[in-house]
Amino acid sequence: MSKNTEKPILPYQYRNPTGIISVRFGITKCLICAFLLFSQYLLFQFYVSDKIPKSLCPQAAELVPTKNAQVWKDLTQTFGTNNFKTRAIDWLGDAVRIP
Repeated sequence: MSKNTEKPILPYQYRNPTGIISVRFGITKCLICAFLLFSQYLLFQFYVSDKIPKSLCPQAAELVPTKNAQVWKDLTQTFGTNNFKTRAIDWLGDAVRIP
């Protein structure tokens, strides 16, 4: 009945930290991907988007109905008032408020 009395080479018990290494690698990989995506966004936003000609993606004019033009004018005037905007803000606030 001999016990294993060999002294370890290292002064502490060595454990393989593969779990810790894989988590660190995953976090590092995510940070690198986020940085690359954000840098691509900044590159496009500040350098490329100004150089795209406006004729490449023209904006359409506002669509205005001809058959119900009076209804369109009335609704535009109603929706444009501050009273309606305040009521709409209250309605939307009530819709998302948690009781």
